[in-house]
Amino acid sequence: IMYLIRIFCFGSIFICNALMWTFFTKALNKSSSSLQVTVLNSATNFCMTAILGNIIFGETLSLQWWFGASLIVIGTLLVNKSSYDARK
Repeated sequence: IMYLIRIFCFGSIFICNALMWTFFTKALNKSSSSLQVTVLNSATNFCMTAILGNIIFGETLSLQWWFGASLIVIGTLLVNKSSYDARK
């Protein structure tokens, strides 16, 4: 049964990465700014990793993590806003 769990975990990793790359390349095709897509993708990966780590493994997130995540989200918003303003 241990091998089945490992196969499931490796399969999940493969599927999640395939989905991430699919959405990333589609977003690159539709966006006028690759920086905007890259920053948003990185921030989403960071946040989803933390959320799933908490749900699946019961990991706790420190105040320092929340502060860092807030800075990442603020930075993402600023990059997206500047890209939007540049297109106007």
